[in-house]
Parts: sequence; structure tokens; C-alpha cells
Amino acid sequence: MIFTQHKVPRKNLLNRYGDVSLTGEYETEIKNNNKRFALHLGALSTGRHACSQLAVDSGMIATISALRYATT
Repeated sequence: MIFTQHKVPRKNLLNRYGDVSLTGEYETEIKNNNKRFALHLGALSTGRHACSQLAVDSGMIATISALRYATT
């Protein structure tokens, strides 16, 4: 998904590893960009895996249902 010209309220930010100041600057305690990127990516990977697994499971159920219907 891509959002253009959309502002997320500060209270709704996922700010486990960093935060945005009132002046709009990103602040974090993790100074190494590679380590910070890896931490953010790791947090997102579980949710993405769960979504993709749900899509695969739903597709399998739909295929099985369609095949059963087609044989009757």
C-alpha cells in the first residue's frame, strides 16, 4: 500500500525503536542504520508471514470447495 499526502497522528505511530519529535524530526537511540533497519524489518516479517499464510489457506479451502462442487 502506498499513501501519498497522508499524515499519521503522532499518537498512532508504531514507535518501539524511535519517535518523531514535535518539530517533525526522527529520534532514536539506535545509531547504526543497518541494525535499526533489521529491527524494523524483523518486527514486520511476522505479520506479513501471517497474512500470506492466511491467503494461501483461504485459497486452498476455496479450491477444495470448488473441486467438490464440480464433482457433484
